[in-house]
Parts: sequence; C-alpha cells; structure tokens
Amino acid sequence: MKYPVFALIALCINCLSLMAAQENLSQSRSNRPENLKSKLYRAVRSGDLATVRSCFNRRANVNCVDPNDLLRNPLHVAAQNDNINCMMTLLDAGADIESLNALDKTPLSDAIDAKGSSLSGISLLILKGANLDAADRDGYVLFIGQL
Repeated sequence: MKYPVFALIALCINCLSLMAAQENLSQSRSNRPENLKSKLYRAVRSGDLATVRSCFNRRANVNCVDPNDLLRNPLHVAAQNDNINCMMTLLDAGADIESLNALDKTPLSDAIDAKGSSLSGISLLILKGANLDAADRDGYVLFIGQL
C-alpha cells in the first residue's frame, strides 16, 4: 500500500473543504452589488417578480442606474416595458418616481413613450404621485411634451 488510509482520508477532507470554499466564493460573488444590479435589471426586463424580490432581500439598490442604458433605473425599465407588476413592486420598495435618465425623462415619460403601452402603467405612476409638471433641465415640461 503506497498511501496510508489516514493520508487518503485527509486528502478527501481537503477536497471537500476546497469544494465548500468554492461554493461559498460563488455565493459571495452573486451578492456583490454589480451582480445584484445586473440580476435586478434582467429580472425587471423579463418581468420576473420572484427574482426582483430576491434581489431586494439581498439589499439590491432599487434606484441603481445603468450607465450602459441612458442612466435608467429599474423603474424606468419597467415603465418602458409596461410591466405593471414590476412597477408596483419597485415603487413599494422605494423607487424614485421622479428620477431622470440621461435624456431627462422620468419613468412616466418612459411609460408614455413605450410601444404598445397601456394606460395602466401611466395611471399607476400618476396615482403613485408622478409629477405631471416635471420639467427637464431646460424647463421643458416633459409630460405635456409627450401629448
């Protein structure tokens, strides 16, 4: 016998410890702010409410902005996609209903601009307090300009 039994047992224990450490590392990476942000955006785009809520349970920032998507936050994305359930979930989690993206548009403006949008998303934002007189940096009233 080339290896004593104790050496084989120790080798197995080391392998199991290494596998557990890799699993812990993988889980900690998925909780990083950038990964949570990406996961949150994917979930909002696809309307996956369970994942949206899971991201909030892991402390994802409801008002994070995507530098690759006109600085839109998740509420802008949900409004653009006319996803009422995501919009309600985001608003309940504290999403900024008056946030401006890189084009100075609010989520209400995005909801109005959305192709195939329903009045439900627009109505929801108005009922939740969206400012109908919101203006961009040059004083242009966004809502009136959409009509």
